Amino acid sequence: MAKIDLSEILPEKTSRGDEIISDIADVDITVTYTRRRGRPVPFKINRYVSRETFLIGVTIWACEGTRRRFHELEMSNSSETVADLYMSLLRELGVDKYARGRVQAIESDVESCERFWENCLKIGKMEKPITHIRKIRKNSNGIVNVRINSTVLKELFTYWAYILPSLLQ
Repeated sequence: MAKIDLSEILPEKTSRGDEIISDIADVDITVTYTRRRGRPVPFKINRYVSRETFLIGVTIWACEGTRRRFHELEMSNSSETVADLYMSLLRELGVDKYARGRVQAIESDVESCERFWENCLKIGKMEKPITHIRKIRKNSNGIVNVRINSTVLKELFTYWAYILPSLLQ
C-alpha cells in the first residue's frame, strides 16, 4: 500500500494568513502556527499515512465535515462505513485518542445508539447525546458526530480539502 509523506503537503500559512510552524521528525510532525494573540497548542501527527486512507478520509471530511467552529474538526454521518473510514484516517494520523463522539437519536434509542457507535468506532468518550423527543426519520443507529478540538488539525484538514483535486491527479 502506497504511503504519502505529509511533510510534503503541509500548508505554509493558515486560512487567516498566520505562518505555520512544523517540526518534521522521522516518523511524526509537530505542527503549530503563530498568532498575534496567543499560540495554538502544537499538535503531533504521524508523518506517513496510507495514500488511499488519506484521500478517502479527507474527502469524507470535505463532504461531511462541519465548518461552524474554527477550533474544531468535526464530521457527522449515519453510515457506519463512512464513519469508520474517517476514523481510519484519524487512527493513521495518530490523533484518534483525541476524538470524542456524540450521538443524535430519538430519546428512546439513545443508549443503544451510543453502545453501537462506541463499539463500531472504538471511541472511548462519548459526549452528552443530542436527543429528539418527536419522531424523526427512523434510523436504527442514529447519527454520530466525531469531534476533535484542535485549531491546528482543523487548519490542516481545511488545506488538504482545498488541494484534494490536485492530489487525485
